[in-house]
Amino acid sequence: MVGLRDLPPDARVHQGPGEVAHLRTRDPQEALAALWDRGIRDCWLEGGPALAAAFLSEGLIDEVYAYLAPALLGSGRGAVGDLGISSLVDIRRLSLIDVRTIGGDIRIHASPLPAHGGTRHPCRAAASSQEPSGQER
Repeated sequence: MVGLRDLPPDARVHQGPGEVAHLRTRDPQEALAALWDRGIRDCWLEGGPALAAAFLSEGLIDEVYAYLAPALLGSGRGAVGDLGISSLVDIRRLSLIDVRTIGGDIRIHASPLPAHGGTRHPCRAAASSQEPSGQER
């Protein structure tokens, strides 16, 4: 878990398998450095639009899994927060790896392309993602 707020002892995250690491930071580089120090080389990033935007802005995302359900919700929160894009010239493109139908949903697997033809962020310590397992596939 990444953030400054305390994690309640009865939070659902404690009910799953594995260790829960609470990284008291909002800085993606600092979070990955802490995981690296613990010997963690791969991580699955799951969270809201602000978390996704923070890691994308730093160039710390290797892969994206996006799910599309055949349902209309109307207005609501986006999948990614503000990336500072003010025109289509600045759009962040993804390279499509795979598209699958899972149940009634569509899973898109892609990887971010470098912004404006540049190179990816040099500090990719523990930023690679692993494919989901079980029901998430």
